[in-house]
Amino acid sequence: MQEIKDVFSYLDKTKQGVIDVKDIGTALRCLGMNPTECEVQELQEEAQNNNGKITLDELQRLMNKCKMNCVTNKDEVLKFFRSLDKNMEGYVDTKELKIALCNAGEPLQEKEVELVYKDFGISEDGKIKINDLVEGLFKVK
Repeated sequence: MQEIKDVFSYLDKTKQGVIDVKDIGTALRCLGMNPTECEVQELQEEAQNNNGKITLDELQRLMNKCKMNCVTNKDEVLKFFRSLDKNMEGYVDTKELKIALCNAGEPLQEKEVELVYKDFGISEDGKIKINDLVEGLFKVK
């Protein structure tokens, strides 16, 4: 709960106990969630009933709703990354990973892919260990 309060306080620039609905996606991502843009839009539309502002309690409710609606699970992500491992060695080539992340599902921008690389160790031959990648992506922050 403290982490939610900290994120909310940071986004509450006017210190009036509300944040703008346009900050929902930012708040959820700061809290370690990864909603799609479509999911963020749906949550923003739902929150529009409050004059475009949401309270801490409303952010908590939206966060819980987002958690319940998350359809991507660890097994699906692991299966996806393993499909990129042509040699079945437990590693994915960073070039192939970049192509996949920039083109599959909700595509990432190249600079976002670079952040993924930075967060996970790349071997000298340009590969990332799949299990480390998946565990890191699903680590609770």
